[in-house]
Amino acid sequence: MEISIIIPAHNEAAVIKKTIADFLRAFPKCEIIIVDDRSIDRTYEVVRSIRDRRVRAIRLAKRSGKGAAVMKGVALARKKLIAFADADNAFGSDSLKKLVSALDGYDCAIASKWKGKKFSEVEGNFSKKIFGRFWNLLSRTLLGLEIEDTQAGLKLFRANAIKGIELFGRGFEFDAEILYKLKRDGFKIREVFIRPKNARKSSFSYLNIPPMFLNIILMAVMLKFSSKSRKR
Repeated sequence: MEISIIIPAHNEAAVIKKTIADFLRAFPKCEIIIVDDRSIDRTYEVVRSIRDRRVRAIRLAKRSGKGAAVMKGVALARKKLIAFADADNAFGSDSLKKLVSALDGYDCAIASKWKGKKFSEVEGNFSKKIFGRFWNLLSRTLLGLEIEDTQAGLKLFRANAIKGIELFGRGFEFDAEILYKLKRDGFKIREVFIRPKNARKSSFSYLNIPPMFLNIILMAVMLKFSSKSRKR
């Protein structure tokens, strides 16, 4: 399977090499693009030390957010399928294989830890689960997204669906904006339940919450007054 795998990274030196190795073993014909969002540890140096032509390391000029890092990788991707995955390998190569299988007839397949599950059945920190459900309510109300989990850190796209998207959100809220624009432009999205391997070790910080709320509200207002859409 020829696929571009984009991994945004910020201070992931301890885990990034293992994550890269996992995807290289599972997808021999892939390209992996690590976009370092100005880490202050050795993330960039660790990736640069990997002697494999399938692995590229990009470092942003300034700290720009996860959304900006992902879209930088999308712009550089050369394969017909493009995925992005978190550096901590919460959803690893086995999970990506499930999305590849689920993509048949769709333009986008996304991992979801909430699909078809009750609150008590989903693993993870209780307060972050509460935030996740409130965020989902906002996404449904403001953007009309009938998706149970916009934020899981593994998504797969056909290149023509993801390339050309221009984002307002540059932080963690970017996932919801991408899905909204895919839906608006007539692309088909499939949500697949996949249990993350380390749900209790999320790198998401509570400090991300205030800007996410502000940005999704501003984003909803801007999108409401913007009629711009891409032709399929």
